[in-house]
Amino acid sequence: MKIGLYSKLARSQISKIREEIKNMGVGKDAHSLRSFRKIIMKSELSHYKHLHSVMDLYSLSELRDLLFHVQEHQFTIPDIEECLSSLGLQFCGFETEKVITQFKTDSANSNALYDLKKWNEFEISNPNLFMNMYQFWCQKNV
Repeated sequence: MKIGLYSKLARSQISKIREEIKNMGVGKDAHSLRSFRKIIMKSELSHYKHLHSVMDLYSLSELRDLLFHVQEHQFTIPDIEECLSSLGLQFCGFETEKVITQFKTDSANSNALYDLKKWNEFEISNPNLFMNMYQFWCQKNV
C-alpha cells in the first residue's frame, strides 16, 4: 500500500505561518488571500521566504489549501513507525527518487533504506527533505 503523509518537521514553517494567520485574523476570501500573498512575497522573514519556492503559493486554491487548511494531520517518522507497528505493517521504503538518492549518498549502509530510525536521523539533519509529503510503501508483516 502506498501512503502519503505530511511531515511535521518539513511543515514547521507552514505551521508557524498558520498561527500568525490565526492571530492576525486573515480572511479566506480571494481578496484576503491575495493581500496576504503580497505580504509573504515582500517579507524578509525567513519563514515567509521559505514559501517563495513552493508552487502552492501561486494559485489561490492551492494557497488556501496550504495555509488555511481546516484540518491537517502532520507526522514524524517515529509516528509513522509506531502506526505501522500497531497495524502490523512493514515499511517497504520511500518513493521519492530524489530523497532516496540523497539518503544513499549520505548513508554507507544500503540496508538503511528500510530503517526508519536512520531516516529519522537523516530528516532531522535535512528538515525540508519531505516538504511535499512522506510518500512510502508498506505491506502486511509476513
